[in-house]
Amino acid sequence: MVEEVEGALNGVLERLREEGLIAAVLRSGNAPVFPRAYVMLRNVEISARSIGGSSTRSSQEYELVFEGLGADPLEQYNRVLRAALRAYELIREDPTLGVSGADVLAFPVELRRTDYVDQGRRAVVLSMTVRVSVESTR
Repeated sequence: MVEEVEGALNGVLERLREEGLIAAVLRSGNAPVFPRAYVMLRNVEISARSIGGSSTRSSQEYELVFEGLGADPLEQYNRVLRAALRAYELIREDPTLGVSGADVLAFPVELRRTDYVDQGRRAVVLSMTVRVSVESTR
């Protein structure tokens, strides 16, 4: 179920790209366009139980990372902030992430900012932690 949830979160980022809020969704490699975003799996905890059937519950934690790079750090911050807030809205609108075959509940829990300097340009990075609870019955 991890692959399905990660795919659904990448779908949220693809929607941001379609809406023009980001230029690229990274899945592998390093696209030299900004703003861009990607999904990183941070943690998965799994438990199984058998009460009148067999079910598996997992708690998954992801980071949605939004990066902006340019000469004007305030402009880059505003661009990645708009993208991150739109991702928040999309997840809150459908906390199931559209995943079928299991009970899925996703919720953003934290947004952090980090700045870097790269060849005289400031990179602004917003990282949103998303926790996902998944329960499936077999």
